[in-house]
Amino acid sequence: MSAPERKTASLPPNPLFDKLVSRELSGADFCRLNSAAMDKTLRALADRLLSAAPDISLFALGGYGREELCPYSDIDLMFLTADEPSKNEAATIEKFLYALWDKGLKVGHSVRSLKDCLVLARKDSKIMTSLLDSRLLHGPAEAQQALRHEIALLFSKAEKKQFFRNKLEERDIRHSRYGDTRYVLEPNIKEGKGGLRDFQTLLWITDALYGAKNLEDLVGLSVLTPAEARRFRKSHAFLLNVRCHLHELAGRAEERLHFDIQPDLAERLGYSHRKNSRAVERFMKHYFLVTRDIGDLTRILCAAIEHDEADARIKGENYFGFETLDNRLTFGAKQCLKSHPLDMLRLFRAFQETGQDIHPFALKEITRNIRRIDDAMREDPLANELFLEVLTSKKEAALTLRRMNESGVLGRFVPDFGRIIALMQFDRYHHYTVDEHTIHCIDFLHKLEAGILQADAPVASQAVHKIQDRAALYVALFLHDICKGRGGSHAEQGAELALSLAPRFGLSGEQTDLVSWLVHEHLLMSDTAFRRNMNDPKTIADFSARMRSFERLNMLFVLTTVDIMGVGPGRWTAWKARLLEELYQKTHALMQGEEPGMTQEIALPPDYIQGETRIDITTDDAQSATVVVVYTPDRGGLFATLCGALSAEGASIMRAYINTVQDPKFPRLAVDRFIIQNASGLPFSQARRREDLQQSILQALAGTLDTERKIASHKKPLTKKDLVFDIQPQVRLNNDASGTDTVVEIEARDRHGLLYDIACAFKEQNLDIRAAKINTQGLRAIDSFYVQTAKRKKLTDSLGQERLIEAIAAKVANP
Repeated sequence: MSAPERKTASLPPNPLFDKLVSRELSGADFCRLNSAAMDKTLRALADRLLSAAPDISLFALGGYGREELCPYSDIDLMFLTADEPSKNEAATIEKFLYALWDKGLKVGHSVRSLKDCLVLARKDSKIMTSLLDSRLLHGPAEAQQALRHEIALLFSKAEKKQFFRNKLEERDIRHSRYGDTRYVLEPNIKEGKGGLRDFQTLLWITDALYGAKNLEDLVGLSVLTPAEARRFRKSHAFLLNVRCHLHELAGRAEERLHFDIQPDLAERLGYSHRKNSRAVERFMKHYFLVTRDIGDLTRILCAAIEHDEADARIKGENYFGFETLDNRLTFGAKQCLKSHPLDMLRLFRAFQETGQDIHPFALKEITRNIRRIDDAMREDPLANELFLEVLTSKKEAALTLRRMNESGVLGRFVPDFGRIIALMQFDRYHHYTVDEHTIHCIDFLHKLEAGILQADAPVASQAVHKIQDRAALYVALFLHDICKGRGGSHAEQGAELALSLAPRFGLSGEQTDLVSWLVHEHLLMSDTAFRRNMNDPKTIADFSARMRSFERLNMLFVLTTVDIMGVGPGRWTAWKARLLEELYQKTHALMQGEEPGMTQEIALPPDYIQGETRIDITTDDAQSATVVVVYTPDRGGLFATLCGALSAEGASIMRAYINTVQDPKFPRLAVDRFIIQNASGLPFSQARRREDLQQSILQALAGTLDTERKIASHKKPLTKKDLVFDIQPQVRLNNDASGTDTVVEIEARDRHGLLYDIACAFKEQNLDIRAAKINTQGLRAIDSFYVQTAKRKKLTDSLGQERLIEAIAAKVANP
């Protein structure tokens, strides 16, 4: 039976919504009162319509059964019948459902006998959990008692164990589907790691195993302490509150915290801006920390359950002084964290070296003793030696650090790292919180050393083996973002912090200076490679002067590579690899006293005829892009003309290379090369579309292309999700970065035709673009242009500079 294919009537206004919005009601109170209001509606309807079928009992299931009915949650119902429903009973149920649909309610329903329930529950643990949540709405109390009694009989000791294993396996599969980390920046509050479903899973397990219906029951059974139950209750209340406001703001049953709704949620829940953090970042950090609390309590409960449900403990040999229990590491009988908190670090080191997993018992003990990691332990040389061994080991360093982070040990042992735990950067470029990004970087460094990334980063895969001081490199990588979120330059602050942390970790004075330098300069190489003209001798000379040694060059190159890889999927590209490799190789050559090869040889086609315009269009499969090379006599504003022609065909210009051939046979021949993609991020693979590109360029050069109109036809209005990110345009002029040109750096919201608009601004100011560096980070375009005046000089007069800045600002202004 399904809902009729017609528009249902609108629901009457819910007075509870206003109280939720005004925060007069918490999410938990809203759910309880909303469930009660729905109970009243359904019971009145059942008294009127189901009285004709006395053998039918009506049950609430799912979140409604738990009295957690959020604003737009489904109404899950079960009609329990004595046997297969008769025609009269089926008609009665259908009439009841039509009455609900007419009220505009979104109803999920099932019709089952008690026998059906038991058969299905044996086969499907999801149905079992829905029955554990069941709550009688209409019918005799005996129906509820009979259902609960029969369900309880299903749980023999063996079946309890299987149910426990099934639910944890379902949880792990669900975590994998939703990102397998609680620090995904657009998390699913219901299904994600540490979300509401994890909380519910634990209560289903404890209901099945102990008959515990709530947290108070678990305290009574000594499964949780009163303090742990309070943490659980507080975390659950927070998630329910967020979910209720998420539904209300979205106007539907939305479960994912999308970027565009996060600021509204932060404001609704009362978060405000602070000096160094936005309200939305404070809200999301709170969210991530709550989901971590759910993880802590999950470990405690699982440890208790495993202890109670085990037939016999299988003890094994000692590793590093630890026992194994059921092939997992745990603290021995003589180990006491109260007097030897160092054993917490030793346990993770043993996990790393042996590959033996850590028993929930041990994790529970760590959670309950975490505050014993104090200043005395932080300054203990042996503790710091253990930490450095974990960090630099070639065995699962990232996994071990992630386990330490999840357990709270990492943030307690390095409090400055604790400040970046769950710290998000509210943009479309960074994929992870800062702490998770750091651990990903360490993982990529290990893969680079192991040769796994040879295809993605061939030169860095060689450079990493030239590095002599691995410890300094790993400590620098661990610290490179540790001062984010404090305001000011995190690189400068991190470099200062490294001067105290590196010696604490056991590094020498020379190593400490190296670590501090790497942290201070960790953005230098990417800024130079992606924003500077590497055919300008001054670019390479200035960068080389900052290196001082081949060891520093190798270390910065490798650190920069894994830093970009760790930002998130798709952030490392073949183009970025080539630019960094080019800077590395040219710098290496200059430091060896060789000619770094500043100018690129431009190979003209052998059949090129002087004065003609020639256009070559090919596909670069490695970059999933189209390469357009235009050979044409140079002229003022040529770059703007070509950018306009390509944008007019819907092309997104990924990169551009501007060259002028200085050859007596071909005076002032421009050879401009563009890397472009279509609107879908793919090459222009069809011959017809490549012909369109060629014709657009020829028409633009002839002055017959209606550039502005055609570009406008490809522009898309910004979505709410895009507008939520505040990107303020910036224009900076630099006359020191090049010996011959003024470097103009522009940051603005990326959009179709942006490069054309900027190029037009230069054309209007009678400036010649000699080189361009195009870079995009999420929604932010970060472009650099090397320009000269008509007299082939830098732009030095203040009035001309002011006019240029105003012209560009007008072109790139936000809509």
